[in-house]
Order: sequence, then C-alpha cells, then structure tokens
Amino acid sequence: CTVIEAMEKINEAATKIVFIEDEGKLKASLTDGDIRRWILGGGKLNENVSMVANYNPVYIKRQNIHRRDELFRQKSSLFAVPVVGDEMNIV
Repeated sequence: CTVIEAMEKINEAATKIVFIEDEGKLKASLTDGDIRRWILGGGKLNENVSMVANYNPVYIKRQNIHRRDELFRQKSSLFAVPVVGDEMNIV
C-alpha cells in the first residue's frame, strides 16, 4: 500500500504501529515516527510503504514470551512487539 494508506491503518488501529506480513509471516514494522521522518526527509505520501518500512523489526518468539518485560526494559523506546510462532507468523 502507499504511505498515506498505511497512515490511515495506523490511525484506525490507534496503536502508533502496524506490522507488515507477507504470506502470513512477519516482514516489517511501520510506526508513525517512521512516517514522520520520511515526510521530513522529503518523502512523498503516495510512495509505496516498502520505501519506509523497517525490515528488521523487533519481535519475540512465543516460547520466550516470559521474557517480554526484560525486552521492554532493554529497549525502552518500544511500545509494541509482535509475538511470533516458529514460522514467523504473528500470533
């Protein structure tokens, strides 16, 4: 989708972040901050979201969910982290 369409999805979800899947597997994340930096850098809203997305998103494996608090302490800027299964599907 386009950057503006992604902004609409973030606004609808009211979460400040969306996770991008490809064939049911986590591929990227996109935050309102990513979009803001894109715009401030001269990026266009009608560009494909792939130009802005973070293809190295932070995630936690389902079997390590008990470590989520530790992850949030280590990376204090996080406000959401997807939980993924063995096949990188968001659970």
